Amino acid sequence: MAEFALRTLQRVNLNRLVPIVGAIAGGVIAAAGVMLSSGDALEALVSDTGIAALIPMAAPPLGATARAILALGAGALVAAILWSLSVSAVRAGWGVRRSTSARGRRADNPPRRRTSRRTAAQADVGS
Repeated sequence: MAEFALRTLQRVNLNRLVPIVGAIAGGVIAAAGVMLSSGDALEALVSDTGIAALIPMAAPPLGATARAILALGAGALVAAILWSLSVSAVRAGWGVRRSTSARGRRADNPPRRRTSRRTAAQADVGS
């Protein structure tokens, strides 16, 4: 029993990790981009999008807390989009290599059963 549990823990399914790692990486990059952008660019973005009209506390000038909230929001949005796209790609089988047999047929596709078909000439003759 312990041997089975140890083997199960050692085996890692990389297809399940791809969406998580990609989403985290994309979210961190987006958050870093927001944090490293200039204050004037962020203030122009906030005033142009109309966020300040909806949330009066978001009106420029933006402080460190507002920049951190914008970075967190951008990172979460990018992470959610990347995660959903990569999960659907993994479920669709993108990047999964399927082996083929010697006859060129996929290994997971069983051979088709051949059926005998009578031609029109055979049906007319009655054979």
